[in-house]
Amino acid sequence: MNHTVRRNLAITASAALAAVLLAGCSVPTPTPSPTESVAAGAVLDPSAPVSAATVDAKAAALLPETVAVAGHLLYATEGGYPPYAYYAADQKTLQGFGIDLTTAIAQALGVKAQYEVTTFANFIPGVTSAKYDVAVSGIYDTTERQASVDFVDYVKDGAITLVKQGNPENLTPDTLCGKSVAASAGTASATKELPGRSDACTKAGKDPIDIQVFPSAPESLLALISGRVSAFTTGAATGYYQLTQTGGTVEPAGDAYNLAPVGLAIQKGSPLTAAIQAGLQAVVDQGVYAKILTKWNLTGSAVDCATINAATSC
Repeated sequence: MNHTVRRNLAITASAALAAVLLAGCSVPTPTPSPTESVAAGAVLDPSAPVSAATVDAKAAALLPETVAVAGHLLYATEGGYPPYAYYAADQKTLQGFGIDLTTAIAQALGVKAQYEVTTFANFIPGVTSAKYDVAVSGIYDTTERQASVDFVDYVKDGAITLVKQGNPENLTPDTLCGKSVAASAGTASATKELPGRSDACTKAGKDPIDIQVFPSAPESLLALISGRVSAFTTGAATGYYQLTQTGGTVEPAGDAYNLAPVGLAIQKGSPLTAAIQAGLQAVVDQGVYAKILTKWNLTGSAVDCATINAATSC
């Protein structure tokens, strides 16, 4: 799907709706869960400015020479996966929690942040081939993905199931057997969560879940709103963001579950991993991380252990 189509679909749906280790570092972890944050009725302002991070000389010294000479980090991201990364109403400006955070990391490393929009499915191949320096979106750090890339984990996310307002079919994540459920291509919901639940359905003698995979979260949400599917299973951060954008047309079918680390994907074994990790720590230490979390209503998603490959180390 070309970038123009992805941008327009995102807007339509929104309208309808080296070894510097961070293990053991103390990262501010506010107490509200994502559910409590949304229940508080926070109003998101994607254009609100965030204080810039200042250059951390020790972190910058860890950058590979090729990146330091180029003067920028090339991030692969998406144009339709709020709140991580998506287009603003001008169909040109990228915004999101992931954009703010990776911009701050680049600032701490003394380089510019550049972004190329692609699909989720292209993230890991693009990073492993060195087409991109880093991939940023709602990428779960899993042991399977660690076989191909390393992660610098910066937030925790989980799964959430959204339904139409009033939950007319009285659904929960455990009662989706025989139902048509949307998920976004390449995400854990599409590749692991829903297939696993569908297998459990058939083993229990029930009808499998009719998993409908769409290219992006806005398109999945639009399928729910239009009645093409009964539910939409997605990342919790994305789901709770959508609740603030849909004018009360959808609601969660229960709380978020299966909380796990989400990370920045980097080529396996690259020295850039230590630099990105140190840059993240600088952003945390300077208080910019907490400000970005607050802006995006994600204070309940702060990591407890900011480190490399947290799926196996935390």
